[in-house]
Amino acid sequence: MNDPDRTVPLQAFVGQPDEQVDNKIVQVVVSAKQWRYFDYLRGDHRGSLRPGMRVKVPFGRGQRTGIIIGFSDSSQFDGQLKSLTAVLDEQPLLSRELMDLLVWAARYYHFPMGEVVLNAFPPDLRSGKSADIPQTEWWYVDDIPDPLPARAPKQRALLQWLSEQSQGVSTEQLQAHIPGWRAVMKTMQVKGWVRSESVDIDWRLPRSLQTASAAPCLNAEQHIAVTAVSALLDRFGCFLLDGVTGAVKRKCILP
Repeated sequence: MNDPDRTVPLQAFVGQPDEQVDNKIVQVVVSAKQWRYFDYLRGDHRGSLRPGMRVKVPFGRGQRTGIIIGFSDSSQFDGQLKSLTAVLDEQPLLSRELMDLLVWAARYYHFPMGEVVLNAFPPDLRSGKSADIPQTEWWYVDDIPDPLPARAPKQRALLQWLSEQSQGVSTEQLQAHIPGWRAVMKTMQVKGWVRSESVDIDWRLPRSLQTASAAPCLNAEQHIAVTAVSALLDRFGCFLLDGVTGAVKRKCILP
């Protein structure tokens, strides 16, 4: 294992290149109760490596997700270094500025660097899952035929339902409301009546909000509050929603 006396410097990126070119040693922190980084060989990975990227590394008897913090031409460890198992990201998930802040916080609060950095991620990213934003298909009516197809009741019913959804519908909504919709939709797509596009799913929002088709109804006072905030969305500002318990202030902050 690596030298236990080595610790992460306060300024983790001072003098560090933005990406690895010829350096053979990759310096990685993992979630462990130790205030140090660990040296690994680049291995078979031939792509660009940069600080802030996640990697999968052998650690003890298992594998762990780690974060690259730097590079070196040599290691103080006298034994045989292990190689990176996998590089999980094509781009850094943490900027240099954020990494410096995390290093400072770990030093200031005397907490293991790896645990501080890894806990800046949600659980799925800490476990090594993909950082790609998932996508779904969103469907819209493109050209409503006139008259509607009388001899194709399924197409007619689906077209009528879609035409009532002014913002379109997601694949999840279709699966929930229209059994067996795919074959019907494919036929209508070939005819040019409907179209679809891939859109990102915001993983930060609950599914019920991702597929919401209409904004909540506001009363007069809620409308005043939303209008005031919306007028300043292009710049920073602070707002206080003043209302008694039960005034449904949450409607003013829903997307």
